[in-house]
Amino acid sequence: MNYLFDINEDKSVEVEDSYWETSISIAWNLFFTPGHCLEIRAFHQAKPLAGFYDDFERFSDTVKHLSGLCEGIFVTQNPVPRALLSLYPKNTMNGSYRTSKGGIQCNIFDGHISTTGDDDIELETSLVIDVDPIRKAGISATDDELRKAKEVAAHIMYFLDCRLIPNYLACSANGWHVVLLCDPQKVTHETVINRKNLLRMLAEKFNTDEVEVDQKVYNLARIIKLYGTISKKGRCDVESNRLHRISYITKQLEYDRFNFHSEFANDYNKIKAEKVSQFNSRPNKRYDIEALLSASRLSYRKKKEGLWELEDCPAAPGGHKSWDARVTQDPSGAVGFSCFHNRCSEFTWRDFKDYLQRQLNVEVREYMK
Repeated sequence: MNYLFDINEDKSVEVEDSYWETSISIAWNLFFTPGHCLEIRAFHQAKPLAGFYDDFERFSDTVKHLSGLCEGIFVTQNPVPRALLSLYPKNTMNGSYRTSKGGIQCNIFDGHISTTGDDDIELETSLVIDVDPIRKAGISATDDELRKAKEVAAHIMYFLDCRLIPNYLACSANGWHVVLLCDPQKVTHETVINRKNLLRMLAEKFNTDEVEVDQKVYNLARIIKLYGTISKKGRCDVESNRLHRISYITKQLEYDRFNFHSEFANDYNKIKAEKVSQFNSRPNKRYDIEALLSASRLSYRKKKEGLWELEDCPAAPGGHKSWDARVTQDPSGAVGFSCFHNRCSEFTWRDFKDYLQRQLNVEVREYMK
């Protein structure tokens, strides 16, 4: 028996099929760009299969055929150049002689199977934010772990909604995806840096002890779980609630595309500035941030080591109470202040110190140690 995590009831329910046809169609519409193709990559008995597709019917038929047989089925999230269609017979799956066919319909070739590389990708059309429960590798998530990951994904979606950035929720079977779409953008050196910085920023803000944003999935040729297919990580164990589930994406009337990188330009510049500051600054003394914030009587919470969040942003007191302002301190002792609201983007650590001293009468220097 296969399972689907019911987003409304927050629990897994039994389903007879091993695929979800609507989600397969949505995945094609989201990630396929006319004049290009998509790569399907699947794993059978831990061996890779790959195929390049520019025909939806063949794509859909292949996915349905593979879903009950393979441990996992994946797709490229950015357009693959049509030139890669000539690697193998197009719109079919291909494996090496080392791959046990096991009832799978595919062409067999000697040697290594070629797949999409980062240098192949010429256009960016999406970024998938992967939110996963932290657990031992190689096993499926439990319903409770999925619920906790969904809560983090919901916080990220709210954060994006506040910036009017369209975003869409998908279940990867063992975690959640927050999907960002953009009109085709020509790939530059900055593209990869921006993708990496965006994931880093979200991870620093939203990671918990039990759930994390995967910062490794920034590369353009990264494959993601193909929505509508089953994931078979480890043994399907009903007793421990570690189940083989079908991934899916929530259906929308339409899917909007938005140049999300432009919205985060100020944040990207901050991250670059922080890196320069950390490289050039190695203070001999450190601020006792915990004591400093306690003395200020600001409402704060320690998110993790080196990161404190403020309920009320000092750049706009009373303007937004959403824990979006933060104070950071890296292992070297270098400190920083930032807020995720655009209107507060110019407010720095120096401004924060001035606010503490002038508005709250806190002598910041007393908290150096």
